[in-house]
Amino acid sequence: MSPGDYYIPAYVLGFALALKLPALIRNWRDPLLWSLCTLIFLAGLVFTFAAPPTIKVVNSASGVPNLAAPVTYSILSALSASCFVLLICWHSGDQATVRRVSGWCAGGFGAVSVALFVLFFLGHAPVERLQDFDTYYANSPYIREMILLYLVAHGAFCVGMSVLCLRWSRKAAGWLRAGLLLLVYAFAITLGNAVCKLTAVVARWYGVDWDVLSTSIGPPLAAVGGTLCPAGFLLPMAGPQVVGKWRDWRAYRQLGPLLRELDSRSASGPHEVPLGPLTSLTLRVMQRETAIHDALLRLGPALDARIREQAAEAARRDGHGERDAELAGTAAMIAVAAQLERLAPDRQAAGRDDAARPGLPPGAVPAEEADLRRISQAMRHSTVVARFRREAAEAEGQHV
Repeated sequence: MSPGDYYIPAYVLGFALALKLPALIRNWRDPLLWSLCTLIFLAGLVFTFAAPPTIKVVNSASGVPNLAAPVTYSILSALSASCFVLLICWHSGDQATVRRVSGWCAGGFGAVSVALFVLFFLGHAPVERLQDFDTYYANSPYIREMILLYLVAHGAFCVGMSVLCLRWSRKAAGWLRAGLLLLVYAFAITLGNAVCKLTAVVARWYGVDWDVLSTSIGPPLAAVGGTLCPAGFLLPMAGPQVVGKWRDWRAYRQLGPLLRELDSRSASGPHEVPLGPLTSLTLRVMQRETAIHDALLRLGPALDARIREQAAEAARRDGHGERDAELAGTAAMIAVAAQLERLAPDRQAAGRDDAARPGLPPGAVPAEEADLRRISQAMRHSTVVARFRREAAEAEGQHV
């Protein structure tokens, strides 16, 4: 793997951490957010310290050849503890339980980290190895035990997390289940890296050179698994928010044609109050709905139920379903009223043809956002609405 294969995931994880930091600052007592941010930070550190250029810098700065190996293994142990704590936060949510489990994890994985450094300094690894440290020192006393401890501990962790996530996913639903299943795949792929490295190390014990498993096959598996793991934890938290923002954005855009119809055609059309760049999409959608409702109230006397019925019937003849035909009829009624008000506002205000126009029953114009969006889309796409709007403009021109 090239250095970019390590640093690019680290940059992505750093960006994800930057996105979560404002939420952590606002809710700094939330153990779930702390656990998530810690996990993302440690995952980024693992990728950073596993990169050959970083390994060289750590070894050179410390003056100890291969010191980067136990450092990276220790960070990986801390990442494993963070994953376990975050999973308990998800499953339990009880702060006392989280604190107790955090203490166990800190003690267990802390002991593993101490053992890694003790074994490293008891051993002898004078030749710096940037990519094949595991297999090169597979037969060195104490270093061999350090490598075996790291691989067995990490493999056992991956198996345990995969089993826990799989069991929990059977009881979960929605985004939580999707996140848990993604974690199962992430830990299974990461386990593949541990198995490849362990196989290569054991092969060295028997004088067989299978280093390619450790240097070429294992690292890409670790990169994929290490990236999917934080993504699995982020998915249940970020997924609903992303979908909600996407729905708000769609609603905002879909309401645009109706708002522009009322704004450009009607002399008393709606006017949106300018909002700041940081205003939420939800508030922008609410503002558009309010502006549309206000404009429809002002346009109410000009709305003609006959036009709605005629346009709805025309839409049925064109093959539209009953509900779509009714909404297309409503859109045509609004478009014609706005067109006529713009062309002849004085006569519209005086109530031209009021005696011949049947009144609209209460609720004639749907108030639900979903219906308003469909009416708005009919303004843009319906040939029935376009035809009635054009006929109204031609009739008004002849009248003038």
